[in-house]
Amino acid sequence: MVPRSFPFVTVTLNPAIDRMLVMPDFHAGHVHQVESEQSRPGGKGINAAVALARAGCRVLTTGFLGKENAAIFEKFLVSEGIEEKFLRVEGMTRTVLKIADPVQQQTTDINFPGTPRLLRDLMALQQLLRGIDTECLVLAGSVPPGLPTDVYADFVEEYKERGIRVAVDASGEALKQAILARPHVIKPNLSELENFVRRKLANTADAVCVAEDLVASGIELVIVSMGEKGACFSNRQGSILATPPPLQVRATFGAGDAMLAGALFSWMQGGSLEDTARIATAFALCAIAAAPQPRHVWAEQVSIIPLPSTMQKGVFA
Repeated sequence: MVPRSFPFVTVTLNPAIDRMLVMPDFHAGHVHQVESEQSRPGGKGINAAVALARAGCRVLTTGFLGKENAAIFEKFLVSEGIEEKFLRVEGMTRTVLKIADPVQQQTTDINFPGTPRLLRDLMALQQLLRGIDTECLVLAGSVPPGLPTDVYADFVEEYKERGIRVAVDASGEALKQAILARPHVIKPNLSELENFVRRKLANTADAVCVAEDLVASGIELVIVSMGEKGACFSNRQGSILATPPPLQVRATFGAGDAMLAGALFSWMQGGSLEDTARIATAFALCAIAAAPQPRHVWAEQVSIIPLPSTMQKGVFA
C-alpha cells in the first residue's frame, strides 16, 4: 500500500512519451535521415519526480494516464523507484516528438494536445490528492483538452490554505491564472514569461525586472530559465544569474524540469538563493549531460553573478 505522506508530490495532468529523433543539420521542408532515436515516458511532473528521486527524495507522482499505454509508464516509474498514484483514464497517453540537431545545437519540439479529459476525471484526482499528505505540491506541464485553464490556480488556492507549498511550471493561460493565485514558486522559461507580460524581453535585465515584480506581488521564488545563457533566480533578497559551464549536450529530456526539482530540493531545506541556484543548475546539467557525475561537482562549476535589484511593488497585484 502506498504511504500517505511524501515530502514532494508532483502532478502531471498531460504526460507524454517523449520520442527523440537525432537529425544532424535539420531543416524544415527537407528530407532527412534519422541518426538515432530513443523514447522515454515523461511529462514535466514525471521528469521532476525522476530528478528528485535520483537525489534520494521520497516523491509521489500522480495525474492522468491513458489505459491503453499505461504499462510503459508503470515500468519506467518502478525502474526509477518512484511511487505513483496515477488515475487510469480512457484512451492513450500522447507522444511528443523532439528533433535534436547536434550540428546546430538546437531541439525542435512537436507537441500533441493530448486526449481530452472530463471534469469528473479532475474531481476524482482532486479527491485522491486530498488523501495524501505532502510538504510541497508540484504542478507541472500543459492542461489537457476538456479541463479548465484555471485548474492550477484552483490547486494553488486550496493547497496554500492547507499550509502546503506549491510550485508551478506551466505555460499560456494556465500559467497566467496560476500566477494570479500566487503560488510559492514558478519556473517559466523566457518565452513563457514574454507571453505572460505580452512583450519581448530584450535582455536579462528585462527578465529580472519582471521576475522581481512577481516576487513583490507575493511569489516567494521566481526562476526564469534561459537555455545556454543560464537562469535567473529571484526572491525577496534580490536576484542572481546562474550560468552553467560549457558541456556537450547528450540529452534534453527534462532539463528544465530537473532545474525546478533542484531548486525545490534546496529551497525546501532552507538553502540560500545562491545555494538554490547552484543546485538547481547542477540538477539540470546532470540531465543534459546524461552522465553520473555527482551534482556537487557540477554545482562547483556554476558561475553566480549578482544582479542589480529592480524591485517594484504592486505591478501584478
